[in-house]
Amino acid sequence: MIETVEAAMHQDFHKVRHGTAPRPGPPGQLTVIVDEEDRPLALVGDERRWPAVLVHPDTTLAEVLADDWLMDLVLQGLPAVLGWSDDALAGLVPAGALLDKVASAYNGPAAAVTNPLGQPLDVELPGDPSPAPAALVMCRTCGALNRVDKASPAEPPCRNGHRLDPDFG
Repeated sequence: MIETVEAAMHQDFHKVRHGTAPRPGPPGQLTVIVDEEDRPLALVGDERRWPAVLVHPDTTLAEVLADDWLMDLVLQGLPAVLGWSDDALAGLVPAGALLDKVASAYNGPAAAVTNPLGQPLDVELPGDPSPAPAALVMCRTCGALNRVDKASPAEPPCRNGHRLDPDFG
């Protein structure tokens, strides 16, 4: 059985509209900052703002774990990945759950993708790969919402043509 982002998601988060006075959620609960159309702009956890990293709920956890860009953000402290489908926030997968999956790969389940000598096998999953995770970033200069992902240049332009000045809420 292939575990998906949807299977690992939960709804334990607090949502705040961008530009309104933030109302803190319960201690330890993550806050998702959304725009007026309810699109995630940023994620707040441990008193730090992070970009809203979005993945489709049908994405497998193996694909998420194999994404160096995303996992580098998790290792830097990104508190969760947001499930985004049909222009709606479906839930979130806490970073701890992703890190638990990485740890469990060293304790047994990885044997399913290694040969008898313990060498990794090149496994190709059936079907089309899910789209790469993306962050929706609001431009501080003009207020436009921009989609930024690992394929974006190091200093991506705003969709309105000028230099993107990120505003994480």
